[in-house]
Amino acid sequence: MLYHEWLRLDSSITSVSEHCIRQRIHRFMRRHDLVVRRTTHQAQRTRNNPKIIADWMDYIHELCQAYGITRDRIANFDETDVQFAVNTNSTIAYKGQKTVAVRSPISSNRCTVMLGVAADGCKFPPYIIYKGKRAARVAREVKKWEEMESKKRHG
Repeated sequence: MLYHEWLRLDSSITSVSEHCIRQRIHRFMRRHDLVVRRTTHQAQRTRNNPKIIADWMDYIHELCQAYGITRDRIANFDETDVQFAVNTNSTIAYKGQKTVAVRSPISSNRCTVMLGVAADGCKFPPYIIYKGKRAARVAREVKKWEEMESKKRHG
């Protein structure tokens, strides 16, 4: 964070080595009593019963053997939101400060990314889903582009 701010103010530091930059930032922070602070939060409590999980895995294994399903035909997918403006969990603050405020980005724009992996370890490419409206500007531009590509292919 400090490097990017320093680079914004003085672009000549791009020629300085990474090690040298880190040392200068470390000395700057020590000289001004600055430390990296993290916001605190409670982690989610998981309620996993190992017996239930083992029983489920045995059941799936038996089904796969009974029907001849190979490991490359079993997949697990999950989706997660990816924020365009990421909230940070850390900031620079003065030593001994009791309260550390972190400014949140105003934008709540995000996309959904779906990730998947097969039981044999093969990973699927990420599938990205953007929010949009039918017949809105982006949809019209994509349709126009597709029409142009179709004309190129068909002469």
